[in-house]
Amino acid sequence: MRVLRQTGLVLAISLFASVAQAQDDPTETVKMVFSEHCARCHQDGSLEADREKPAGGFGYVMDLDALARNPEYVQIGNPSASEIYTRIVNQSMPKDIDYVSILGPTADELKAVATWIESLSEAATAMAASRTFIDDEAVLKAMNDDLLQLSDFERPRMRYFTLTHLYNVGDTDKEMDIYRQALSKFLNSMSTEPGIVVPEAVDEAKTVFRVDITDLGWSDATWKLIEDSNPYFVEYDTPIMTSLQNETRAKVPFVRADWFAYVASQPPLYYDILDLPDTKAALERKLGLNTDTNRANLRVARAGFQQSGVSRNNRLIERHTMSTGAYWESFDFAGNRDRQSFFLNPLGPERAFGAASNGLSFVHDGGEIIFNLPNGLQAYYLTDHLGQRLDTGPTQIVQDPSRRDQAVTNGISCMSCHSDGMQFKDDQVREYAMSHSAFDKDIRKIIEEIYVPKEEMQALMKADQERFLSALKLAGVDPTLKLSGEEIVSVLFLRFERDLTMNQAAAELGFDAETFRERLNQGSAETFALKKRLEFNLVPRDQFVELFAGLVNEITDHHATDLRRDKAQIAGNRPESSKRFNLALFPNEDPSRFRVGAELTFSVLAEQACYLTIFNVDEKKRTTVLFPNKFNSNNYIEAGRTYRVPGNAIGGFKLKFGDPGRETVIAKCNASGNRTRGIEHDFDASAFTTFASYDDYVTRAVDPRRRQIIVTDDSDSTTARPDPHVDVIAEKAVVLQVRP
Repeated sequence: MRVLRQTGLVLAISLFASVAQAQDDPTETVKMVFSEHCARCHQDGSLEADREKPAGGFGYVMDLDALARNPEYVQIGNPSASEIYTRIVNQSMPKDIDYVSILGPTADELKAVATWIESLSEAATAMAASRTFIDDEAVLKAMNDDLLQLSDFERPRMRYFTLTHLYNVGDTDKEMDIYRQALSKFLNSMSTEPGIVVPEAVDEAKTVFRVDITDLGWSDATWKLIEDSNPYFVEYDTPIMTSLQNETRAKVPFVRADWFAYVASQPPLYYDILDLPDTKAALERKLGLNTDTNRANLRVARAGFQQSGVSRNNRLIERHTMSTGAYWESFDFAGNRDRQSFFLNPLGPERAFGAASNGLSFVHDGGEIIFNLPNGLQAYYLTDHLGQRLDTGPTQIVQDPSRRDQAVTNGISCMSCHSDGMQFKDDQVREYAMSHSAFDKDIRKIIEEIYVPKEEMQALMKADQERFLSALKLAGVDPTLKLSGEEIVSVLFLRFERDLTMNQAAAELGFDAETFRERLNQGSAETFALKKRLEFNLVPRDQFVELFAGLVNEITDHHATDLRRDKAQIAGNRPESSKRFNLALFPNEDPSRFRVGAELTFSVLAEQACYLTIFNVDEKKRTTVLFPNKFNSNNYIEAGRTYRVPGNAIGGFKLKFGDPGRETVIAKCNASGNRTRGIEHDFDASAFTTFASYDDYVTRAVDPRRRQIIVTDDSDSTTARPDPHVDVIAEKAVVLQVRP
């Protein structure tokens, strides 16, 4: 590629790093790299001792086939667009390296990872090609045919849930089976009726399921809550759609199962469907329970412990008996000292045990409530210290490592953690208190009564767990079924959350990928820009949701409406906690114009304000930093603004293809400051910063010596310490094939 100064100065440049010296089969090397550096946080069965769940909901780093099928982690043939690779290069992973006892992957190890990514083929595409594509008309017909077999009395109660788009895009048979069981588990987890409901498949491929909503205890008003959360409502221009609406008496007779698992497993819809009130006191009244009376009568069973899967400090759990089974309440703390220690103050909360508890009541900061639904499954409720309902728990008290933002979100986080029902925990308070001379005889008697022996608590937990597991089996759910250690409703939740490829976007609009591309070509300039973006990038879920209705209205004969009353229900990432934000990079010209001598421009769009660096890597593997450069060194870009490079805001140079072959263009944007590790510009010496290869740049970027400060004491010894700063970096890369 050539960079031309607008005054006419021609600079020849070329780039991209050979990622590795050729290896016949890099798979075994990559497994060794991931085992050494990634498995302790991201492989179910190999997690470090203090980690109960895989980080970020990603627990299959050693399953290279599954990893390669997830475009959020691996972009086939393009290492620099693959998060599994770029997050190591940008030093946001591994998070626990200390550069003394634990080092991150070396540059040579990264070469092996890159070579493996380049060698992959599209397994998901092959799976999708092996199936008969199910179009929207077939889905509507399957529902309508099923509905018309029922009586006039039954039809208004029926609603449908679809998984067809995931089948069409090529999700594996194993994954589809997990989604089906997850739908059954989740629907029953949202039921207020004593019976178990098994969704019935109404099509041959088992992608469309019927449910009688009254069997779940739902009314038309309950379904209206779901309708009012739906961004995907399509009014199909066909008599079958009219029939479905008339027979069910519902504007929205069906919804997508993955979207439903995502939106209804979180507040506000989770609380609304289960009709859970705003305060703990009101919840107890609704359930016919009085925990204060139970404590006064010592009719509770407690266990306190210092280690918990979600709580950052000590945690106490307390069990009450209720008509449908058990009501468990946890007491969580922001610290472990003074009145936040139930080892020193075991009789809280305030006034729980009358005058005897004076001076010995702990002060907690919040808690979680788990109680049995009438069908034996569990419902969840988060509170603050005053008993006010919360949507998410404060991250300084509790964390969910499987979520991108680490936040414990009521509903989905609790389901993920309690995949088998109640978790077994051994009490540590009883033994401590019984041997502690600071507690008088009367206090020790109370403690002995409420902090029950371990055997008794385990028996209670086991009975509650069996109730939960029995209900799952009745729902047709295998209680042991997980996907790489992840609970199945969470699997379906995370599947929806995933960013979209071209194929996924097409399937969600009811098209195969080729037809979708053709329709996008016929659309507006904005629609064509989306096509360009999807050809080279993933599109974040929250952004696609905002585009969906407009796309349907523009490129189909149907009419779509975003019915959401709360537009924040489909939220994007929280970069401040997840160290992620989205960056779009795509060429503005059609690939047919990628010829030697042709000019090239890019569009860049960042979700956060950041400092942009653009690399170019050519067929000869040499690397040049296109931007910033001597002619335009101000690389700050604003959030949400599309920049044309080169263009008015980022100009002073032009880009032209100089040679035929493969060109890789990589954009990095740092939201933490104006630096890109491994690069030191000297525009007085050279207009453009260059590297012998991209490997050379990677080696400089990951060199551990560049990430340490040296502390020297009087004995002249040195100790390495890590730089505590972790940059928040987004990265995208596109591969261009240039013809003579």
